[in-house]
Amino acid sequence: MVNNDTFLLGFDPGVSGAIALLSHDNQVWWVDDMPAMPKLSGKGNWVNPEGVDELINQAILDADSENKKLIAVVENVHSMPGDGGVSGFSFGVGFGVLITALMINKVQFAMVSPRVWKKKFELIKLPKDAARIAAINLHPEVALRLKRKKDCDRADAILIAESYAK
Repeated sequence: MVNNDTFLLGFDPGVSGAIALLSHDNQVWWVDDMPAMPKLSGKGNWVNPEGVDELINQAILDADSENKKLIAVVENVHSMPGDGGVSGFSFGVGFGVLITALMINKVQFAMVSPRVWKKKFELIKLPKDAARIAAINLHPEVALRLKRKKDCDRADAILIAESYAK
């Protein structure tokens, strides 16, 4: 649990994931798609380490500007049975980038399982878009940033951070 001296940085890992910063009063300061870059060879993208580092540093600056502590909340995920080896490996690379960037920047972080954060918002067994609607209901100030169905990863990042505050 957190109190009024903490900002929360929520991470929905993966190349199609997102990052959100919530202020000490649980307002969304910003939400952004996961920075991506083309793989060095082959098709597809990887999580961009420099882009992640820039967003983490922005969160550090935002928290410092308010004299607040920063805690990152990362969804504790893994590859699923049926995922291909290539996609599972790419997902693991992205997850590793996030954890490494947080450690290098000395940001305290916590892990939360999808089951735990989704249960807090009554999203278990609901379509992915339900998280987007829940995030808009909690934070109407970011409705424009969540207006498309494909913005559900942004909503996930917000709710992952929010779940740690509850």
